[in-house]
Amino acid sequence: MRKNGRVRAPEGGSPASNKWALECSANAGPAGVSVTLALPVTASPASTAVEPPFRVDPLPGTKALRFTHQGPYAELANTYGRITAFMIEKRWMDSEADWARYMPMWEEYRNDPAQTPAGELLTYIYLPLR
Repeated sequence: MRKNGRVRAPEGGSPASNKWALECSANAGPAGVSVTLALPVTASPASTAVEPPFRVDPLPGTKALRFTHQGPYAELANTYGRITAFMIEKRWMDSEADWARYMPMWEEYRNDPAQTPAGELLTYIYLPLR
């Protein structure tokens, strides 16, 4: 739900915080990339009616590994490389191909890049456990 260039909660739902998370599908194809934007809300919205291709769905809770990236978003790929090396060292992955076992993973952006120096940006990276 995008209005005036800002993301907002569905009608009847008020945001619980200014934090949000983004998950991109690993299966991007000719039709594009699947993106899920998660906004924590204080209560379920009165209506979940939105215009296609958008939809409102509850996200179930799950246990997940959480990693922290501090720094510019452009350096996230380096952090993912370190996560992969850590996961291989722990024998939770054999190779990068094993990322599929941890999908859908997601990122949570903890501060506002418009108000935070790039070196102080915090991003949590979550890998769900099954």
